[in-house]
Amino acid sequence: MNRLTDPKFADFIKKLPVQDHAVAITSKKLLRLLPAASSLSRSYLLGQAPSKNLLTEIISWGYPADKRGTATRILEPSILAKMNSAMCAGVWASWGDFFSKFGKGKSVPYVGVVTATKIAYFYKVNLQGFDGLILDGRIINAKNYWHELAHLKFLGSNNFNDKQYVAYLDVMHTTAAKIGCTADQLEFFLFVFGASFG
Repeated sequence: MNRLTDPKFADFIKKLPVQDHAVAITSKKLLRLLPAASSLSRSYLLGQAPSKNLLTEIISWGYPADKRGTATRILEPSILAKMNSAMCAGVWASWGDFFSKFGKGKSVPYVGVVTATKIAYFYKVNLQGFDGLILDGRIINAKNYWHELAHLKFLGSNNFNDKQYVAYLDVMHTTAAKIGCTADQLEFFLFVFGASFG
């Protein structure tokens, strides 16, 4: 099993220009909703003030093709308003409290935990000493290839709870500190290359 801290990977991870990571929005419906360009980078999104526009851009960045209408469903005016209200409140005691706002039966329907992690990352949410990072199925599947992440347990490829998310954040921030990279460089590496080195 490979180690992220092995110099052959660590040296590469440290050089990843994660802030330049851009996504081209291909959905015509989303393009009509966007206040800015059709390509959104991490640095652009991280530099925006919290707003409905930022939420629209985050959802578009996360679901650029709008397959199955995921993005446009989340961006319906009533859902967007609820999401904006939840994020404007900005008072959460824990990651469990943060996630309690999203998902089926919660105050913001259609926004599951994976989408919530994208919002947490771009809104720079810090809870329990950890900055939010994106966590999705590709990263969860990649954990089986890396010594540092192998002990993490998840409910499913796109389903996890707050305790599992905190464990993920702990490992990611700890490993990034050992490598000398940012935690989002590590997240990006796992997303793009994580299952490529088995």
